[in-house]
Amino acid sequence: MASAVSAVFKVIIVARTAEDGQPLYFKVDGQRFADNRTVKACSQSKYEIAITLKPSLGELTRVAWGGIELDIKDSKVQEKSSTYNCIWPTDTYDVTKKGQRSRMPIVLVIESVGKIETAFQCKFYGLSDRMHSRWGDEIKQMEIDCKAPQVGDLVDVVRVTYK
Repeated sequence: MASAVSAVFKVIIVARTAEDGQPLYFKVDGQRFADNRTVKACSQSKYEIAITLKPSLGELTRVAWGGIELDIKDSKVQEKSSTYNCIWPTDTYDVTKKGQRSRMPIVLVIESVGKIETAFQCKFYGLSDRMHSRWGDEIKQMEIDCKAPQVGDLVDVVRVTYK
């Protein structure tokens, strides 16, 4: 499916713990793993995920986060942006062993635009180690700069940044 949209756009993802509204954190791992940054999260927890499309392009119809299909709870669509909210439960993930990292794919499907595929590197901590999961740099938001496909349905991910 070729996109009717021929523009660059931005996807902004904000993730916070459902229990207390705390953000995710990341640490710089250098060259020890596939990515140089590791997002820190707790297993056996829930995270509120807000996904904003700028500009508002089409309806977000699918969110898969770390291999789990997330239900879109609600949305707010405006001319300049649209925001969709989901809950990411982490109860299916085991605590990550020392020296290992998990690859967390993100798949977003936007009607009339296409599919966005990206991933981040993650380490899961137990609830008893929650304080350790909050050491590092706070992730206020993850920004994915995208270019709508001219042919096919796979969106070109230009850049992913943590702010």
